[in-house]
Amino acid sequence: MELENVISLEELEKKGKSIFKKGNKQIAIFKTDNDIFAIDNRCPHEGYPLLQGTHDEKCVLTCNWHNWKFDMKTGECLTGGDNVRTYPIVIKDNQVFLELTEPTKEDIEKEIIKGLKTGFEKRQYGRISRELARLHFNNIDMKIALKKAIEWSYNKLEDGTNHSYAVAADWFKLFFETDEIQNKISYLTEIIDYIALESLRQPDFSFTKNKKLWDSELFLESISKEDENTSIELINGAYDSGLHFKDIEKTITEAALMHYNDFGHSLIYVQKTSYLINNLGNEIEHFLTLALTRSIIKATKEDLLPEFKNYDYFLSKMNSKNTNTTNNIDFYLKNIQESMKIVTANFSKDNIKSIYEELLKSNSKNLLYFNIDYQFMTDNKVSENIGWLDFTHAITFSNAVREQCSKYPELWKFGLIQMACFSGRNVNHLEKNLDEKKYYVTDYNKFKLDFLEMISDHGITAPIYPAHLLKTAIAIFDEFENSDNEELKKYLLASLNRFLNSNIKQKHMKRTIKQSIDLVSLDFK
Repeated sequence: MELENVISLEELEKKGKSIFKKGNKQIAIFKTDNDIFAIDNRCPHEGYPLLQGTHDEKCVLTCNWHNWKFDMKTGECLTGGDNVRTYPIVIKDNQVFLELTEPTKEDIEKEIIKGLKTGFEKRQYGRISRELARLHFNNIDMKIALKKAIEWSYNKLEDGTNHSYAVAADWFKLFFETDEIQNKISYLTEIIDYIALESLRQPDFSFTKNKKLWDSELFLESISKEDENTSIELINGAYDSGLHFKDIEKTITEAALMHYNDFGHSLIYVQKTSYLINNLGNEIEHFLTLALTRSIIKATKEDLLPEFKNYDYFLSKMNSKNTNTTNNIDFYLKNIQESMKIVTANFSKDNIKSIYEELLKSNSKNLLYFNIDYQFMTDNKVSENIGWLDFTHAITFSNAVREQCSKYPELWKFGLIQMACFSGRNVNHLEKNLDEKKYYVTDYNKFKLDFLEMISDHGITAPIYPAHLLKTAIAIFDEFENSDNEELKKYLLASLNRFLNSNIKQKHMKRTIKQSIDLVSLDFK
């Protein structure tokens, strides 16, 4: 036990309060009518001195700057947020001693995680960042905070994996790429805050605990039938038998590509889930896989829409054993049917790279040429509710296709034909007279650094928007750095440059209300 003589009892009784400083420590000591209390002097909110606070007969200490209130006995924050540390008092020979023995690292971690969970459940951005800072300065791996956020949220997401988990992978990439502690804490705070928002005040959407022996074919069948219970039982059985995500990732990727799911979201979510598991460890793979499976089951099957007719027909004609040779493949400005036909006609094992690059170039040019007038329309049909994200998803999906299909080459045909669907569906919403040269990027490294500086202090309230800025940029940077096709690289950066420097309308009041009125009124005409 480490005791520190801080003040005589007589002096403390005269002053009523005192401050003790040792190294970085500042401890406020209060003499009340009946007791003596010692508490960290810095308010955990913004660091103002608690010694200048006021206390009442109930031993409640108030920080007068923002009215945070603390139990002087325990340090519990009664009004506000973070708790504060208290110290035992020992009176000996009319001297006041403080017991300064440090808690164990395990106890410190437990207390920080407790505080983090409170901040998470209330979605308190500042508290989340302070608890992360406490982990850092106590030499505790901050990644535990993200693991806990996933554990606290996976069964709060009604539709399973969503953008909050997906962009977590991209913020996490930035976390690993920086050595600056402020940036590391910023990136983790962005992740945890977004997950907190998506699970805020949500009930438990529980998963079955039952198990079935893992069977890939049965899993695909149950996904196709939208049978969540059987799908989850198989996931439970896989992990119970000692399998890991890497052992079942191929089947889950196949499930995501069975249809043109949610305009590509399902495959993107598989890619991001894989990254999170690879970098956080197997202890969270079960949580993430349950949420991922639910999201695939609930995904819309866009290939069943009339505009994608003949999807199954073209898919059935694709055979990697073909010996087709590419003949000036060009997808730009081709409609959906034409794009699928070109993929089918040229598809072979040897042509995969060429087809992929041309589709990615076409989707990049579509993003570059998007007619932004569409996002400001208020008197349009529902089918013309077109925005930037209709174009950015083509890029993030393409990035997921390259990554996942490179692991599992037999799935390339699904990825490529769905990229063709993206390319074709967006051709009717392009500007005709855009000066593309004004968006060319001549210094990639500076462009990337400027983006990282911007996204690290983006100032956007709704997390969905910086999420798409980041996801699109990360995908384009990844494609740029993995390509030797100079024309493709030119359009990748130009499209991102225009996207980043254009206004994104974040809310459509007039459009939404008018379309609601128009729809409901049909039953009353």
